[in-house]
Amino acid sequence: MEAPLDGIRVVEWSMYATGPLCGVMLRDLGAEVIRIEDPSRGGDPTRNMRYVAGITDCQMPGDRNAFFEVMNWGKRSVTFNLKHPQGREMAVRLIEKADVFTLNIRPPVVRKLGLDYESLRERNPRLIYATASAYGEEGPQGDRSGNDFTGQARSGLMFGAGSDDHPPLYHLGGFPDMTGATLLAHSVISALYARERSGEGQKVEMSNLSAAMWIQYWAVSNQLLLDIPWPRQDRQHAKQPMFNHYLCADDEWIAMATVKDEKWPSFATLVERPELVDDARFKTVEDRKENSAALVSILEEQFASKPRADWEIILGSDESLEWQRVQRLPDLQNDPQVEANEYLINMEHPVWGTVRAQNYPIKFSESELRSREAAPDLGEHNFEVLTEELGCSSDEVAELMSSGAVG
Repeated sequence: MEAPLDGIRVVEWSMYATGPLCGVMLRDLGAEVIRIEDPSRGGDPTRNMRYVAGITDCQMPGDRNAFFEVMNWGKRSVTFNLKHPQGREMAVRLIEKADVFTLNIRPPVVRKLGLDYESLRERNPRLIYATASAYGEEGPQGDRSGNDFTGQARSGLMFGAGSDDHPPLYHLGGFPDMTGATLLAHSVISALYARERSGEGQKVEMSNLSAAMWIQYWAVSNQLLLDIPWPRQDRQHAKQPMFNHYLCADDEWIAMATVKDEKWPSFATLVERPELVDDARFKTVEDRKENSAALVSILEEQFASKPRADWEIILGSDESLEWQRVQRLPDLQNDPQVEANEYLINMEHPVWGTVRAQNYPIKFSESELRSREAAPDLGEHNFEVLTEELGCSSDEVAELMSSGAVG
């Protein structure tokens, strides 16, 4: 079976997360992805980045970096000095042969180097030019740099958690970056499909701001239609006590997501508080909302009386109830649903041996995905790309390297 993007070549000029993860997704789908890295700066900054958000030491054995690795599985790396005329020409020649060019570099830098869409489309009219900016390329801040944190700040996402008396909260995990990468990959695939009909390439663009807004699609859309602020809440002041999470006796948490009136009697009986069924304060959804604080207090006491495993057995006896354990990230490695659906896989790494990796999140019945491979060493594929893809002789490669055009 073929992968969906077999035969598609992607040239990537990007760093950190959004652009590189987009490349991982396209590579998973079968595309060949060739990274351009700056030899004068030691390549992508994340090759040597120790800390992400100040919490994680990313350096690993073999002089490898975990952040760079997971954002660049299976790609090829070339080191073209884009400030050198010959290095820049090598990059353009490579892009001429590509189907897709992805980048998340500030627009002024791109224009200065002549790698903007208007310039490149003259050399390759079928090129899909996919760019990720901070706030969108138009407007007064179109040329500014930014990142996941500033995208969360500008988009309102930092006011999406906590109660009204909490300050803005940053969501760790890079949600705008990860969503932005997914949106960019989605746009590339859409543009490739459009090219099959028109024969013409095009530019597609997204930003951290647009991605952070898209994460909040429901909240933003409802705010626009209803013209009311999106509510904040915490578990102590849950608008719906049955849509809340509770601490069990073993310090593990369980999340309830059952709000319909017809499910209330079964739930109250199962948690061994049948008297609540006829309590006038809690008979309907609106009653439970009005008396939320009282019911949250009762349920906190009740769930704290047993370990989570016991509650899972009790609640699991009624399949109509919606609930779930609240897991930590390490728990995913032993989750039977994760295992059964192959959301995590084993891969063989040349330095680390067998490691666990997150799989592509979508399954295909008739197409296969590319297997995971290690991220490339800096400039690992210079010689083969220059000779096999660009037709350079060994002497020309040596000249390019001695001149500083190629690292």
